[in-house]
Amino acid sequence: RNEEFADLEAEFSPNLVNSTVYIMSITLQIATFAVNYQGYPFMESLRSNKPLLYSILFSFTLVLCLIFNLIPQLTEQFQIVLMPDDMRLIVFYVVMGDVILAYAIDRVLAFFLGQAKLKQY
Repeated sequence: RNEEFADLEAEFSPNLVNSTVYIMSITLQIATFAVNYQGYPFMESLRSNKPLLYSILFSFTLVLCLIFNLIPQLTEQFQIVLMPDDMRLIVFYVVMGDVILAYAIDRVLAFFLGQAKLKQY
């Protein structure tokens, strides 16, 4: 077989695959962090934890800015390539679907399997 392998020593060059994977991985991390935050009774609620809430909202806003190229200088700084319109919408729908489904699955499982309850002594 005559397979070509990626040159691991080559300088980074942004492309559509790199940009999409980067945006998706950021979104997965944000969604995981937001959904897995336990809140009351183990910690303060997410609404009460303003620094965490604002950082999650800021991070998600940053992802949307990168997807839609709202701030071209920011997109250049992150080395995100400009996506075609149809690809941009697909990435946006996948990002929104990931966040919404992660939250919905968490709520459904919490409802059916129950939340951990503190014993009253």
